[in-house]
Amino acid sequence: MGIFWFIMSFFLPYLHLSVGNNCIIGFSVGMAGEVIVGDWVNISGLTAIHQFSIIGEHSMISGLSRVVKDIPPYITVGREPLSYVGLNLVGLKRRDFSLEKINELQDIYRVLFQEKRNTTFALEFIENSFEKTVERDKIIDFVKSSKRGIIKGFNY
Repeated sequence: MGIFWFIMSFFLPYLHLSVGNNCIIGFSVGMAGEVIVGDWVNISGLTAIHQFSIIGEHSMISGLSRVVKDIPPYITVGREPLSYVGLNLVGLKRRDFSLEKINELQDIYRVLFQEKRNTTFALEFIENSFEKTVERDKIIDFVKSSKRGIIKGFNY
């Protein structure tokens, strides 16, 4: 950690960055100032992340991505423009999320990203139709508190 801290202190004295626990950050990832990265995030190589972006916990960003919107927790994002491509199934299974919990998350994100609803109506539907759980509430709170807006679902 000593050499890493020295390099960060020497080259990036004005960069404000918050990286959670157990994150994997690939080769040549560029993060502008004020980026917040949640716990258990995997960011693949050559990804560029715009300033003030927030990356939700347990998410994965594919390589060569351009992040200009916030990324909600538990998902994998890719393509251009950056879009929802599914849950981070490998990461969630490695961290012992139950099949029931994974199915719940898939159902929530299906409403948010794959059905033809705007974000406000999707969140209202999720709040009214899904049992209150920690994960459901994290997703709702993340989307509601996003100042930059969140990534979109992929249109086939």
